[in-house]
Amino acid sequence: MKIILILLIINFVINFEICPEGWNLSYITDICIAPLSYHGPCSTHIITINNTFDKIFLQNFCHINWNKKIICEKDMNKCPKNWIKINNLCYPTSTYKGNCNYGIVLENMESTQKLFWSIKCNTQFNCKMCKKNYEITCPNDWKLIDKNCIASNNYTGPCHTIANLSFFNKSMKEQFEIICNVEFPCKN
Repeated sequence: MKIILILLIINFVINFEICPEGWNLSYITDICIAPLSYHGPCSTHIITINNTFDKIFLQNFCHINWNKKIICEKDMNKCPKNWIKINNLCYPTSTYKGNCNYGIVLENMESTQKLFWSIKCNTQFNCKMCKKNYEITCPNDWKLIDKNCIASNNYTGPCHTIANLSFFNKSMKEQFEIICNVEFPCKN
């Protein structure tokens, strides 16, 4: 049985599946097996657990993660969905179905204030558009050293922590993103 708990944390979803991110489940023994990239303080084999608090403890103690995926980076510098900007104020459009039917100035608000306001008003900010920059040799959080991309110590994906991507084209880098659970940066 697959237990999934999803916690919304601003722009992230933490998905507490049976095994940590990048780990494989051995169905014969109900043990999670670490990827080659794991060099944390815990064993490379852990017994599956269904207790969320135990998973949070293991995440912190063992330096592992459960699938934390960016939903998207929110563009909080513009009016939210179904709102329109008129003279520095954001106003709800006729398609807005929330409970805040007044104009508001968002420019002077902090990101956390905007987040709480969007929850109160039952609206969401649009995602920032991201066109990936595959001209960069290495993905985010990887460093280029002697033609090799070296993963940060936080990398928990299924691939080796050293990869020569210098000859990779755009298509190959897109595949590397998917297979190795990494992301290339957005173009500005």
